[in-house]
Amino acid sequence: MNIIPDGARASSIMEVPEELRARTQWVAWSYEQRDGPKPTKVLRIPAGRHLGRPASSTNPTTWRSYEQALAALACHMIEGIGYVFAADDPYAGVDLDECTLPGGTLHPAAAVIVRELGSYAERSPSGKGAHVIVKASLPGGRGRRTSATAWGGDLEVYDRGRYFTVTGDHLEGSPASRP
Repeated sequence: MNIIPDGARASSIMEVPEELRARTQWVAWSYEQRDGPKPTKVLRIPAGRHLGRPASSTNPTTWRSYEQALAALACHMIEGIGYVFAADDPYAGVDLDECTLPGGTLHPAAAVIVRELGSYAERSPSGKGAHVIVKASLPGGRGRRTSATAWGGDLEVYDRGRYFTVTGDHLEGSPASRP
């Protein structure tokens, strides 16, 4: 269950802005079947002697460089990579779940949010959602969730203690080079 077809994996994932790639806040993830019909994305350490062992979005000792995460992805040892939001970085993530219409376009209300944020945005691994990474912090930190959206999916915002899966499937119309 690859997030990106093999031939496109490396080129797509290189779309991630350089300033994010330069940080050592990367993890790997793999699918695991747990309770319920939908598989869970489980965080993994992407390199070193702990390769494949559980990682944590709140434990920096389990995070690695972008290059190490990418190498694990290239070796097919994991399903995907992710960026961890930490209290000491300037980034927050806006997660728009289930906002894609048939044909692949964003719901108009979701498209307005992506456009207004004016930052790097990409499709989620399912292709049904969008992730936007912005320079921001939340009052009180960590995250917020809203389930009453015009498109019917959730809207979540995080600035620490969470991670975003990263596909590199850049959303056209959003800046490609800056969060």
